[in-house]
Amino acid sequence: MNVVFRADASLTIGTGHIMRCLSLAEGLREKGAKCFFVTREHRGNLIALIRDKGFEVIPLSPEQVSNNTDGLVYVGSTSVNPYSDWLGISWQEDAAQTILGISALHPDWLIVDHYSIDHNWETLIRPHCKEILVIDDLANRRHDCDILLDQNLSHTSEQYLNLVPPDCRLLIGPKYALLRTEFSALRENSLRRRERPQLTKLLVSMGGVDSNNLTGEILSALNECDLPQDLEITVVVGQNFPWMSQIHEQASKMPRPTKVFVNVSNIAQLMVESDLAIGAAGASTWERCCLGLPSITIAIAENQVEIAESLSNGGYSPVINQSRNIKESLQGYINELSSGTVLALVSQSTARLVDGRGVIRVIEFMEVLMTRDLAIRLVTSGDELLLLNWANDKETRENSLNKEAIHEQQHHAWFAFRLMSPDFCKMYIIYSESQGPVGQVRFEINEDKLWEVHYSIDSSFRGMGLGRIALKRGIEEFRNRQLGRTLMGKVKRNNLASCKIFESLDFKDISLWPSDLAIFSLSLDIT
Repeated sequence: MNVVFRADASLTIGTGHIMRCLSLAEGLREKGAKCFFVTREHRGNLIALIRDKGFEVIPLSPEQVSNNTDGLVYVGSTSVNPYSDWLGISWQEDAAQTILGISALHPDWLIVDHYSIDHNWETLIRPHCKEILVIDDLANRRHDCDILLDQNLSHTSEQYLNLVPPDCRLLIGPKYALLRTEFSALRENSLRRRERPQLTKLLVSMGGVDSNNLTGEILSALNECDLPQDLEITVVVGQNFPWMSQIHEQASKMPRPTKVFVNVSNIAQLMVESDLAIGAAGASTWERCCLGLPSITIAIAENQVEIAESLSNGGYSPVINQSRNIKESLQGYINELSSGTVLALVSQSTARLVDGRGVIRVIEFMEVLMTRDLAIRLVTSGDELLLLNWANDKETRENSLNKEAIHEQQHHAWFAFRLMSPDFCKMYIIYSESQGPVGQVRFEINEDKLWEVHYSIDSSFRGMGLGRIALKRGIEEFRNRQLGRTLMGKVKRNNLASCKIFESLDFKDISLWPSDLAIFSLSLDIT
């Protein structure tokens, strides 16, 4: 599978877009994909880092500020997108250059992570790739994509409903945060370390660029704060940090031992070893949450304000507004977080937001978006154990009319009878060529001599929209074989997901109210 990423880094854009794309690229590479990066040679780009990670780069020439006035426009507004100049040229020129760069690759996926790009650019690119995944944080413009990922806490699927195509899969929330594997690998040790915390190590990290030297401002404020006597301070800055000599000199004069690290490769380990962080409200927010590292959060860019506010409103992190006196705010928060009890509570709260498996979840959705080519086949004798395992799945049993586990001998008799009675029962497996069996759909004559439909999805494929697709495929096969004119479905009314699936396929709820059981009916047009 060929995957192309379109993302940039610069002194203005920062490094977060490229870094989270690298996390996803590394996960895809482990799955056998070949990944390429299309990125512009802005000042402060990360092309060397991308190549060091083993990925091929298709560089775009340095920015040539265009007089183009067709900037991206907010939906329902005539104002130009404030990020439109991040491309360095017009979106039309950027799209043309990207098409030229990827023309020989025939990508299966194009992954776009860029605030300057919207549906206009994506529609031009679509004929040159099979699928498009957009990574967004703003929910302020339309997209032409098959998957949209927004890992932020404050956004909801509803905000994107009018901004993406109807069949676009929405992956919303921190559970999809794109973190490198070392964060999930170190998570357990990090959380264990915080069971009885003490504030002895403070981490300061304001992002990969920090062009306004907020790091220096924080150190100046800390210099005047009443800090714990045994506190050690670690400062992390990126390779493009413009104030390198000043920050080293400032650190040498701090009243507490202060070390400065540049362009580190072990940031996850540094976070594990820290008791409290002062950090930007960018992508590193979710890294800190994954490791349960309590943080004082500062929005260093306009697009981070909403993230910071959501953390504050949810009680996950105190937030400092840059317009306030940073020294007074820091002193108050450090006093509060000097308590081990408070540190432990904050750690537990933030750790619940992110578990570090976001890359895995996103890749699963990408793999299963081959639902467009899911196939269907009749059940064979070799499927007996597979169906038993599906039937005894915890969630399946909970949603069944009979919650009791099914014994192997009981299942064997049930399965053998139905396999030998095609006029009474039709059983199908829905499968993917690369992923194997996804679920099952079964049609069976009930006591009223009507065909009753049952379906289930393998637990590893749930939450991906496959229930509706599997049931639809089964019904199409049933209709093609002209087995009957009416289908029935019975679902517990509190099983809202299944009820919605039946309704979306034009089944009518014919049950009598009030009832805990929803009975659905579908009349088939068979000629």
